[in-house]
Amino acid sequence: MSAGGVGELAFIDAGQRPQAYSEDCAVILAVHCKEQLHTPAQSPDLNVIENLWSQLEKAVHEHEITSKEVLKTVLKEEWAKISVETTKTLVESMSRRLQAVIQAKGYATKY
Repeated sequence: MSAGGVGELAFIDAGQRPQAYSEDCAVILAVHCKEQLHTPAQSPDLNVIENLWSQLEKAVHEHEITSKEVLKTVLKEEWAKISVETTKTLVESMSRRLQAVIQAKGYATKY
């Protein structure tokens, strides 16, 4: 995700060992995300992707899912509907989020 949009939705085999999954993600980030913002572990206030997951979940629940293939199709369709404006707003919210975390001295914020 960037201010330019969400990009293509990729499916990752959830049956992988967590360690392998984590290593795969690290490789993808290293190759495609040259500049990364490292945040404290378990910091949902700084994890803007959670907002997108929530939007995606709500949109998917509007459909009748009858199979794994239908779910994949719906996920791709709804992911593609997430606007550039939405991602731009989320990316631009990072400075406010960071300031809120600093003011809260690392404790929970409204985000």
